[in-house]
Amino acid sequence: MPDALAFDALKREWTAEGRIGSGAALDGLVQGGFRRLWLDLPGRLTLYANQQGGYYVRCPATGQGIALAFSEAVQGWRRGGVFGLPCPACGAEHPLDAVTLAPPGAFALGAVVLSNVASLELAADVRRRLSPVLGEIREIVRRVA
Repeated sequence: MPDALAFDALKREWTAEGRIGSGAALDGLVQGGFRRLWLDLPGRLTLYANQQGGYYVRCPATGQGIALAFSEAVQGWRRGGVFGLPCPACGAEHPLDAVTLAPPGAFALGAVVLSNVASLELAADVRRRLSPVLGEIREIVRRVA
């Protein structure tokens, strides 16, 4: 579970360093800057992924495309079903987080979100400093209309 107190402390540090807030250095956290930073804590496991479609989902055993089956399984899980996928490619039952998503996606209890980023290049120490907030870190690019 992401640590909201650690995130608040990190934001205060970055503000004091002039990396976020009014008058912040444009490239303080992301090359070219960003508009907003927040900690998303939905209160339940959530799929963080590209929201504009055009993604690939691959069976972890065969590598075959299974996007439709994955989408249906995620919808079923969101309605209270199992966190699994009967795989049409290999016939096995896979946990939803075992498949390969491209662009990358992840199931998580929360995320640090940077919106309206100018690039995908984080400053050198951002990942390291976010580790105490999030634990394991994966960068997920999400485009929304």
